[in-house]
Amino acid sequence: LSEFLKQLPTDYKFAVEFRHPSWYLGQTNDLLTKFGVIWAATEYPGVPKKVPLTTDTIFVRLVGKHGRFHSHNREQIDVTPQLESWWDWIRALSEDVYEVYVFF
Repeated sequence: LSEFLKQLPTDYKFAVEFRHPSWYLGQTNDLLTKFGVIWAATEYPGVPKKVPLTTDTIFVRLVGKHGRFHSHNREQIDVTPQLESWWDWIRALSEDVYEVYVFF
């Protein structure tokens, strides 16, 4: 990871989303912080939803659970409680955050 992060241009913002629990370590947090890369929060199964803040930007990727529904032509569940949970997390970090991006 360190070798990859070293090669990223410094004039752009980058976010990384990890989909395996083995990445959820202090070392990962330290590297992303060192290189100014955003740790993207996600609702991917099997990994923590809320991640450490590594920059002054939060990036949340809410794409849902794949294969959960057979059709996608109408609203099937009320996601208000999940969105409120994310809002609470973002608001709790707001003193240290300059920008927030949420991708649906």
